[in-house]
Amino acid sequence: MLQYFHLQNLPRAFYVILCAILINSLGGFVIPFLALYLTGYRHFSLASTGLIAGSVGLGVFLSGPCGGFLADHFGRRRVLVISMQLAAALTLLFSQMTREPFLMSIGFCLGFFTNLYGPAASAAVADVVPEADLQRAFRLVYWVNNIGFAVAGSLAGFFANKNFQILFFGDALTTLLFAFIVWKYLPESRPEPKENQAKKNVNPFKNKIFVSLFVLMLVAQILVLQATVAFPVDMANHGISAIQYGLMASLNGILIVVLQPLLGTFLNFFSPFLALGIAALLTGIGFAINAFAGTLIFYVITVVFWSIGEVFAGGSNSSIVAKIAPSSHQGRYQGAMAMTYGSAAFLAPIIGSSIMQKFGAPTLWIGCVGLSGAVAVCYFILKNSLSESREPKT
Repeated sequence: MLQYFHLQNLPRAFYVILCAILINSLGGFVIPFLALYLTGYRHFSLASTGLIAGSVGLGVFLSGPCGGFLADHFGRRRVLVISMQLAAALTLLFSQMTREPFLMSIGFCLGFFTNLYGPAASAAVADVVPEADLQRAFRLVYWVNNIGFAVAGSLAGFFANKNFQILFFGDALTTLLFAFIVWKYLPESRPEPKENQAKKNVNPFKNKIFVSLFVLMLVAQILVLQATVAFPVDMANHGISAIQYGLMASLNGILIVVLQPLLGTFLNFFSPFLALGIAALLTGIGFAINAFAGTLIFYVITVVFWSIGEVFAGGSNSSIVAKIAPSSHQGRYQGAMAMTYGSAAFLAPIIGSSIMQKFGAPTLWIGCVGLSGAVAVCYFILKNSLSESREPKT
């Protein structure tokens, strides 16, 4: 399995980043169980849950460009350490809040600092890894994240059944371990701007490839993130327990961990845009199954479809961005692309919970498959026109 990734001959600094990301993802308990925590443990309505989760998403949205700007100006290492220390403190504070206004305000800060590290970490990978190895490196990051996600899902489901507070303490602990590893072992990697890069290509939204990728990724992320709000609520409405949902979440990670290396040679035949298009289509089909789901086996089939979709997508987006971004502005480009996740994290809970509450879950799931099909077609079109529209990295 490890031979597929060719773990040898990558820089030591990359392995430090990889180790820190793995530890942090092993404790990623809170966000996947946020909807269940708010509706089941704190007894908020779907509408209130959507607003609180949306506040977290708004913080995530702003963290992308801010994190990228800070990483380019003050260094990757400093942003990683400080953001994760603050994220750990806010995680514990959020767990003690019971009123909606406080949960919304602290949730905003939690979403901001928890994800502020993302652009800095991606920029650091792009700094230390040769361009020829970027796709391999980002696949490793994606793979390691899912190893942690698979373990965290099982543990979180078990802990949530005992006491939801355990999730917050465990999440905060692994976040602090991330900060310690980076502070102790990761050197600063931020390059000085080259003279011809000082005023050129600073704004990623003037890059046509970037803008096209940004729009498609935003829509795709809104679809995928229904798994963290609408999906667990729909399962709970059909009598699926928190432990079973946790097992579904871990199954997603396990399938990705197993299938990505096994399908590695096969995936090499697909360009990044084609792989992303196939991923969008598979994800939509998986969610459409939910329109007819009512038992655990249907939800398992859903997870299988979206897991295969994630295997196709794994690492393609980040590697494309790393290749088109100027070296001294990796943080800005990665941070701008992170806005797709932040925007989706803000919009997905509100859209998903509103549609479920007004029109029912089947309407939401059928809409997901239609929209994912449109995204897939756009990826395929972009792939065909890429050779004519691509702007060179300078």
